[in-house]
Formats: sequence, C-alpha cells, structure tokens
Amino acid sequence: MGDKETTTLQDFMIWAFDSAKPSIVGLGLLCIAVCLQQLDTRVHQYIVRQLPRLPGELFQEVFEKVDRLILNDWDYASTEEGIEATLLSAKIYSEITFILLA
Repeated sequence: MGDKETTTLQDFMIWAFDSAKPSIVGLGLLCIAVCLQQLDTRVHQYIVRQLPRLPGELFQEVFEKVDRLILNDWDYASTEEGIEATLLSAKIYSEITFILLA
C-alpha cells in the first residue's frame, strides 16, 4: 500500500486523500476513525474542544459512512484496496466488540 515515500502516518494520509480511488480514501477515513476512537477526553481536551461533536459520535459517523459507501459497493470493495479497507474495518469492529464485552 502506498509507495516508498509514504513512511509516516501523515504521508499516508496525504497519499490516501489525494487518491482517485474511493477504497484508498476509505482507508484514510478509517485511520481517522481509529484516531478519533483513541482520543482520551481528559488528556486531549484541547483537541476534543475543536471537534464539532464528541469523538465517539464522529468515529461512528465516519465508520458507518465508509461501510455504506465503500465496503457495501462491490465495485470498490472487490479491489485490493477495498479488501484492505474491509480487513481494517473488521479489525476495528472486533476491537470495539472486545472492549464492550470486557
């Protein structure tokens, strides 16, 4: 995924959002969703105050949009990048389920 120049998360995000492939953009959005999910409202108060909604709400919105627009569209989901987005989405979902059950 990416090329030799996408060595940092910032490089990957720039590369993903510059892509014409919706599945790659979906991967970038899932990365943002994970970042939102990991925000601790006590530690990251400055960041959280700048968000239009709570991190959990934004996470759910981004996650659901990628699922609806990318993963449920066979043309996008059947590409190599779409499969990678599906796997990342499944990993995120399984971690949420694990946390909720714990």
